[in-house]
Amino acid sequence: MSEAPLPRFRVHFHDGRKIDITAPSSLIAERKARLRHPSAFIKRIKLVREKGNG
Repeated sequence: MSEAPLPRFRVHFHDGRKIDITAPSSLIAERKARLRHPSAFIKRIKLVREKGNG
């Protein structure tokens, strides 16, 4: 059986930067974003919804 792909989260920083991170949860996405940009402040984290065909 194949596993479902991990969800993608868009992390918004106060300085206007946005990065997409694949992670099992928003908390882990936040941790990964802080490792990439340790001195930046995170404004919000949103789930990126895939658009379906149809």
